[in-house]
Amino acid sequence: MPTFREDLHLGHKVALWETDDIRDKAVTTEKLDDGAVTTEKIADEAVTTPKIADEAVTTEKIADKAVTTPKIKDQAVTTEKIPDDAVVTDKIKDGAVTTPKIADGNVVTGKIADQAITTPKIANGAVTTDKLPDNVVTNPKIADGVVTTDKIHELSVTEEKIADDAVTTD
Repeated sequence: MPTFREDLHLGHKVALWETDDIRDKAVTTEKLDDGAVTTEKIADEAVTTPKIADEAVTTEKIADKAVTTPKIKDQAVTTEKIPDDAVVTDKIKDGAVTTPKIADGNVVTGKIADQAITTPKIANGAVTTDKLPDNVVTNPKIADGVVTTDKIHELSVTEEKIADDAVTTD
């Protein structure tokens, strides 16, 4: 049975109810004032997944840095979710860009550092006659003893090219 007190705002007595005086299931949604259920009145772990409405957790409700790696579902970060220019050099793991990841034709002259192509990096037979500009093979570039008879074109050695007293019959 409730006790009563005088309410100065209403101008009459109002009941003071004890918890035991309220019937089970008598406090319904309609009987609660707007804002009557406050954070302090919600028990720890009382808000469970089924109690959260679809689309109730909005961007504004998520604290900065609250979504951590373990909270991201596998395969959830797709190409469409990565903004243009978002993957920067600092975010690429050393060794992550492998040969299969480089599209054909993407290593261009401007991307090759000066002095980067060394003799061991040139395949045998890769430097062909077509690759040599005119007049680049000069006397200092020809090692002693490398021009042999089979390398001299027929009719290439003329009288004008033979020095005086260069041919002997001994």
